[in-house]
Amino acid sequence: MLRVIHQELAHDQASQEFFLHGAGKKNETFKAYLRRRVVQVFTPEPKDRAAVRTERAVNEVRQRLGRFYRPPIKA
Repeated sequence: MLRVIHQELAHDQASQEFFLHGAGKKNETFKAYLRRRVVQVFTPEPKDRAAVRTERAVNEVRQRLGRFYRPPIKA
């Protein structure tokens, strides 16, 4: 178990060093860099949860913009 933890820590440290030494794109965050390099594997969010989150984001934008809000164009 300790060997696995040590490998994970070494992997994280190597990723951070690569990022700091210019492996990331311009204005790219570290989280975006990790996702682009597929260093961390993220489990996809269930579709029902993603739909709820999208709806919540649209409602927040609608409240902020008020009468200037236009729904997104659907192709």
